[in-house]
Amino acid sequence: MEKNINIKSKYSLKVFLIANNVYGEGLNNLRGAEFVIEQLYEYFVQHVVSNPESDVIMLRGENNTEALTKLYSFIDRNINCNDIFLFYFCGHGKVSAKRPNELMLSVKDTSLDNIDVIGIDFNKLVDECANKNVKRAIYILDCCNSGVMHKSSTGNINDTVFISAVKGTSKTLECEFEGRKVPLFSYCLLRAFQKNNNESWYSIREIFEKTIEYINEFKNPRIIEPQISCSKNLESEKIFPNINLSFSDNNLLDVIDWRITTKCNNQCQVCYACNDKKQIEDLSESKIDIILDKLTLLQCKSICISGGEPTSSENLTRILEKLDQKGFSIFLSTNGYKYLENRIQIEKYIDKLSLPIDGYEEDNIVNGRNNESFKQVKEILEIYKKKQPKFPIKISTVFTSKIKNISNHLTKIFEFLKNYNIAIWKIYEFIPENRGVQYKNEFMPLVSHKNEVTQWISKFSKDCNFKIEFVRRDKRNAAYFIIQPDGRVIIPIEENDYVKEIEVGDILKDEIDIIINKWSQYVNKDNYFFNIRLRKIMQTYFLDNIDRNILFEICSRDTFPSLEYLSKILCEDISNIKEHLDELYEHRIIKRIIPIVNLKIFGIKTFLVTLNLLEYINYPKGYLEDYLCYNAHIGWVTECENNIYRIAIFEKEIKNAIKVLGKMQIDLNYRFDYEINELICSYNFGEKNLFTSELKKSYSTAKYNSNEQKIMKDVKLNSTEFYVLKQIEELRKPCKENIDEKIFLNNINVFDNVNTLINKGIIEHLSILLDTRLIGYNWYVIFVQLQENQIDNLIRYLEDSSINVTHVNYMISNNSKWNLDFEVHSLSNAELEVLIDQIQRKFNALITTKKIKIIKECKFSFLTHYVLDIIKTKYLLND
Repeated sequence: MEKNINIKSKYSLKVFLIANNVYGEGLNNLRGAEFVIEQLYEYFVQHVVSNPESDVIMLRGENNTEALTKLYSFIDRNINCNDIFLFYFCGHGKVSAKRPNELMLSVKDTSLDNIDVIGIDFNKLVDECANKNVKRAIYILDCCNSGVMHKSSTGNINDTVFISAVKGTSKTLECEFEGRKVPLFSYCLLRAFQKNNNESWYSIREIFEKTIEYINEFKNPRIIEPQISCSKNLESEKIFPNINLSFSDNNLLDVIDWRITTKCNNQCQVCYACNDKKQIEDLSESKIDIILDKLTLLQCKSICISGGEPTSSENLTRILEKLDQKGFSIFLSTNGYKYLENRIQIEKYIDKLSLPIDGYEEDNIVNGRNNESFKQVKEILEIYKKKQPKFPIKISTVFTSKIKNISNHLTKIFEFLKNYNIAIWKIYEFIPENRGVQYKNEFMPLVSHKNEVTQWISKFSKDCNFKIEFVRRDKRNAAYFIIQPDGRVIIPIEENDYVKEIEVGDILKDEIDIIINKWSQYVNKDNYFFNIRLRKIMQTYFLDNIDRNILFEICSRDTFPSLEYLSKILCEDISNIKEHLDELYEHRIIKRIIPIVNLKIFGIKTFLVTLNLLEYINYPKGYLEDYLCYNAHIGWVTECENNIYRIAIFEKEIKNAIKVLGKMQIDLNYRFDYEINELICSYNFGEKNLFTSELKKSYSTAKYNSNEQKIMKDVKLNSTEFYVLKQIEELRKPCKENIDEKIFLNNINVFDNVNTLINKGIIEHLSILLDTRLIGYNWYVIFVQLQENQIDNLIRYLEDSSINVTHVNYMISNNSKWNLDFEVHSLSNAELEVLIDQIQRKFNALITTKKIKIIKECKFSFLTHYVLDIIKTKYLLND
């Protein structure tokens, strides 16, 4: 979810979240407490707090001392008397054996016997918070016995809300979400945070009441009874934004489903797209162009092409080509009918392929799909078994009551699919829509059937090389924007015991705004917000094992290996290796080769600058980036969130770097704030740890570049070496053959010249510049203030192979307040917080941290005009 709202509330909210899944003897381990906390963390960071870096803390798996130390430190640093403090706990709770009205919260290492000793005393926690200037607070506990707190805590601070998951000493309950058990109260509360009334802001009382509504939907015989107790006015004050109103309706369009034909070679009984009543003529080319023009008006870049059977339409390749030209991501959903006939053309354009399988062999097909369809899908999978596809393949299976012996049936499909290159297998609960309505009594699965599917997935998905999901009917987004073959736009909605299609407009005739406004009235935004992140994952570039092994190899070395070496070590043909390298470059995963030049040899220092351009609005978008990138003294430019830029200035002394900044302010007519510090030493861990490799090799983890290196005063370059040095940055594909081919010199071994530059210390190593966003990673810079004697320990800690999963790729020591900063590639903000938390726990000497998210890299070069001029003037031999 993107943060699309401006926080205009007069309140400042500070949030502290604690959860724990694993406990000692006598306390059952939980499965979803930490998961729910992660979801809450994302909600507060992206939609509520003003300063995510300091306003929200999430702890998981902490012991008593660690948790309380961080809590009280958080309060001391961040909370003023007018702030609202929100404390959230999810885990086990127990009434104190010695103090019957007091509640103990279980944390790491607690067992049933020692919880009174090493658990968190909730009553003392509330009192201590009050003593530390917390005057307005909301305490939410999702644990057994949490209702006890209402008896003993309500009078402790001035303006307080206490919310418990249960009444008195009752037990909590779990529910199922995304194939896992999660706490029922937290699940419903999170839904309430994400959907409430039609107002822009709402109160904690309104959230609590909405949570009760969601809990009652479960109709469990032993339902929980959450409780709320309040003092003064806080319960009714409008604190939380309604994120339904923070998204424009266009932004809800994640994928558009374009059914381009009603023609189909099958008569599947489970089909939701065909109603058997009316065959519609395929659109003319002129009408297709009208729809394509309308699609560009929507803020959606993903189109699913379906039918009917889309490969039976003569319009298919023309539609795919035009969608590709307009920059859409294209998903093709086909039963494989004429796919192989048109495979070469189709492959050019699609980003994802979806194929159906309802059985495990030709004579065991259920749901009315014919045997020919199974054979066609198998043929397609066989082709992509021999030749890895450029896109992920999804397999879909419709789950109905027609499937007898569910576990056995799914296991046999699983054994069949294990032989092929697929990314995900989705098992869909049968939906009575269109043709499926007449079979609803025959096909509708029982609750016990669905539970069996869930249990089967939890067992088999652990050791699987593809993802398995069960898509239940009640978890559908209901945000489908479906274009019928005749141009009508429909949205399917639940009505009693079947699914009804509502027509919301005609894309050939109606204005897009009118269609969207009507469509948005039916969207189930509640389910949408829970499911949207899963959909986004499939839109990143799909790396296969060969891609990962190639990237691992070339990111692990000072120079690049030859195609022959890669072919030998990966046991792949040279032509296949070259094809994969070409594709990695064409898709911009690999951007180009970068020589990491030791500028200190030439008397040049590197100064890292953080520019705060919060109010910089004088020039059109892109002007500032161009200005920075063309500056001869600037070698690295990145755009960060909140109008912050990180740049590297190459100069001889800091006073010269400050002059460069002063000239920038004059040129731009804008006096910006900045932090500047000199790079003392750096540690290049590389990006190889982003790629899980099958290769069992041991490479040095970090390359250490220190200001204390012996500087070669008499270093000189001959004209050939200088030419090679300049040309390296023009290279794109990182292999020895590319270097020799692209830098053409008669009778000169170019690769040997590169090695000579490395041996002289002029080039520290060759590196590849990757666009990690395309494979799903976010990029952050973490600033750390650490005691000097701990810096080496932190570096060694990050070098340890056990911590490689954190994806730290570069670390810099400098002489500013932040004496250390490092770059991290992370799949989510929650994963990043885990790393920061690990470091804080490991190093007690860590004073403070901050983080900046990098949006994009605009420039990265050591060989700026300024550097090349110095080398030519002082360090080039006259030969």
